[in-house]
Amino acid sequence: MKKLLIVALVLSLPVFHAAFAKEKVFNVDTRESLAADSQSIRSEMRKGGRYEFVQAKERGQVDAALAEMGALFDRYGSIGAMNQDAKVKLFNDQELVNAILTQSDERMVCKNEAPLGSHIRVTTCHAHADDV
Repeated sequence: MKKLLIVALVLSLPVFHAAFAKEKVFNVDTRESLAADSQSIRSEMRKGGRYEFVQAKERGQVDAALAEMGALFDRYGSIGAMNQDAKVKLFNDQELVNAILTQSDERMVCKNEAPLGSHIRVTTCHAHADDV
């Protein structure tokens, strides 16, 4: 009986986690998805839209992040062709947009840099609480 209870508990963990995980409203994987999502987000930030609560300063941050992501896709064409610095920039921009749109104070911020005493670049990420 205990084994059955443990198996049921383990199997329910992914469902439990998914139910309480923060919703990511924006996830770019192609140039086309960026174009469609950018247009949708910008229209939803207008009065009467889903994200009308976004303040002018934050709206500027969202527009800048969307423009930077567009420039990355213009330069590289796809995520697979991007170097690690570009991938990190794309990720950080997506996290910023998601934090603003979901009114979340939790987001991940990544850096791609060589640690002290090394020439080998390493990507590290940490949670960043911000007043977005």
